[in-house]
Amino acid sequence: MNLHPVLGLLAAIFAFHSPAHATSFAIQKFSSFVNETPFIARGEIHNIHVENGITGDGQKTIYTYATLEIKEVLKGSIPGAEVQIRRTGGTKDGFTLEVPGTPEFATGEDTLLFLGRPQEDQSYEIASLELGKFGLEPSGDDYKLTGGLLAYSAQSKDPNVKPSPEILENSKPWTLSQVRDLARGEVPVEGADPSRVASTNENGNIKDGRPPEESPKVVSPEANSSPTAIENRRPADVIGNIFKFCFAAVIAIGIFFFFKKRR
Repeated sequence: MNLHPVLGLLAAIFAFHSPAHATSFAIQKFSSFVNETPFIARGEIHNIHVENGITGDGQKTIYTYATLEIKEVLKGSIPGAEVQIRRTGGTKDGFTLEVPGTPEFATGEDTLLFLGRPQEDQSYEIASLELGKFGLEPSGDDYKLTGGLLAYSAQSKDPNVKPSPEILENSKPWTLSQVRDLARGEVPVEGADPSRVASTNENGNIKDGRPPEESPKVVSPEANSSPTAIENRRPADVIGNIFKFCFAAVIAIGIFFFFKKRR
């Protein structure tokens, strides 16, 4: 099957989706996110480029790649001074594939990335889509984290509802040194139980002395893109999006067969 008709169908379908309903995430505590993510690294983004690619199940797609020039690895073991980061989507050969919730890259940006395990092409994908990418704002001799899960938690806060433990923890200012300490097993979270915080060995594997059934789950390559990206939409939104998807699919299929007949 040719790539272009497939991408054309996908582009047509995504075009009919409202950005406001693009993606909803389930919120987890920031400390849990740190403990469950295999690799956390700070670095600078360079060499952004788009390539045609193949998904794990053999489907053709488009990937946007970027080089992360590593300044510090806060968790796990990442070989080399730089690694390739990728996200699904981008524009290639006149076709655009948009995937809601995927993070954007900018040349020269200083960023903290929560990463899953290496993919088949040895690149890394950001854990939990855009929730796993953070900006760094200078704060004295440290850096304050911006964006990512923290920003999404703030946007999800309902002033008329008592904040959940996740919202309360994520609403606190988080710094780069706190992430570093938490990844090492030193707990800066008020009220957290140190015995339930995992540390990692030199291979990035969790080691905390607890029974296996109590150990935190490590993000698998398959769940790499969305361990917390659980669809959490209201019934009306779900029904509306299903209708839009079906309507867009019918139109896209009609366009596909129309051009196919003309060949």
